[in-house]
This record gives sequence, C-alpha cells and structure tokens, in this order.
Amino acid sequence: MKVVVGENHPHTLRTMYNLANSYSSQAKFKDAEVLYKLCLDKRKLVLGESHPDTLDTMNNLAANYEVQDMNSDAEVLYKQCLDKKKVVLGENHPDTLGTNCNLARVMLKKFGFNL
Repeated sequence: MKVVVGENHPHTLRTMYNLANSYSSQAKFKDAEVLYKLCLDKRKLVLGESHPDTLDTMNNLAANYEVQDMNSDAEVLYKQCLDKKKVVLGENHPDTLGTNCNLARVMLKKFGFNL
C-alpha cells in the first residue's frame, strides 16, 4: 500500500490501523501499541486531531494501554478522546458513549474496582 499510494495516504493509514487491531486481537499488545502510536501521529497530521478516524485510533490506543495495565496512560488518552468526541460527534453519539464507558472503567480501577 505504501508503494502504491504513499505512507501517509488515508488508505495506508487504514491498513496500519487494521493491522494494529489484528495484533491487539491476538494479544500482541506491544506490537499493536507501536502501530497505534504511529497511526495516531500520522492521522493527526493527515486528517486532523478531531477527525473520527483519528479519534478511533486514540480510543484503541487507550484501550491497548488499559489491557497492559497502563491505566494512567489510558485515562489521559480516554479523556482527550472523550473531549474531542463530544465536540465532533455530540455527547449522545454511540462512539462518544463508548469512550465515556471506557474512561469510567479505568477510573473505577483507579479506586480498586475491577469490572
């Protein structure tokens, strides 16, 4: 894909994101983390910080942090993502509500509750 359309093309970034998701589903969390971070940086540059694809990547990187018990990192990223989703998608959009639930779960862990 990189050779055909370029490394920063949205299709290349979608493929990178899909590969990160695949790694995550195989419990290859460090591999997924590397790709999510790279994809997030590139999507911010190419699509903008508030584009829905950028926000999806941000949410999934936060989820990846969470499964690695990097809850402080997950909390920060979920909060950033939630703030942007509220503006871009609205407070009652399903994606916004999903990120809100993710943040709530991380916050509960902070206080000793595991769901």
